[in-house]
Amino acid sequence: MNINIRDSRTAPTKAEILAVENVLGIKINEEYLKFNQRYNGGVPESNIFKVPPNNESDIAEFLELKSIPQDAYPIKDEVGKYIIPIAFDSCGNYICISNERNDGEIYFWDHELPEGEALTKLAPSFADFLDMVRPFDDSQITLEPGQVKSVWVSPELLKK
Repeated sequence: MNINIRDSRTAPTKAEILAVENVLGIKINEEYLKFNQRYNGGVPESNIFKVPPNNESDIAEFLELKSIPQDAYPIKDEVGKYIIPIAFDSCGNYICISNERNDGEIYFWDHELPEGEALTKLAPSFADFLDMVRPFDDSQITLEPGQVKSVWVSPELLKK
């Protein structure tokens, strides 16, 4: 893993894991559960990863295991019961894991895309996904003259 994670919560107990699996009606991927024992609900440092074909996103926070059923509920009709959210990005999209064959494939669920187009495969496994995530370095962003046409600043930010 190429990023640091802070603010992790207490590792889930076996009873908590079983309770979540019972609510979801699935077995959760073992590789992800091992990660969750250490980083349950953790917040990664500023990061970035590629979303095919030509987009990027970040992990704002990993979901605490006990909150997964609540987060899975609004998307389960679209993605099915075997794909569950495990993290969200800073724009309200989910990073999800497949548990159907216990393969742990990772998907990006974009809430702005129509049903049937919202899921994009990111990696064949959770470990492969973690290897894709890189620290975000704003010095890599360059703007050409005239590229920014306008900027809006909240008046609240200008108050002293």
